[in-house]
Amino acid sequence: GVVRRGNYKLIHFYDDNSIELYDVVADQGENKNLAGTKLKLAADLKNELAKWLKESGAKMPFVPKTKSN
Repeated sequence: GVVRRGNYKLIHFYDDNSIELYDVVADQGENKNLAGTKLKLAADLKNELAKWLKESGAKMPFVPKTKSN
């Protein structure tokens, strides 16, 4: 899922629950992930995305669990 606020874009990857945060104005190529340095903004945007998904009734992707050997 993706959410954007101002210059910032957060990408949430459902397969491993990771996030990436970019300043799309200063970093148009999205090369510098800011999620580790802008922790509050990243958390706020992730929560905003989760709230929107819940309110809109969006279907979440199914990610099958792999078996450990």
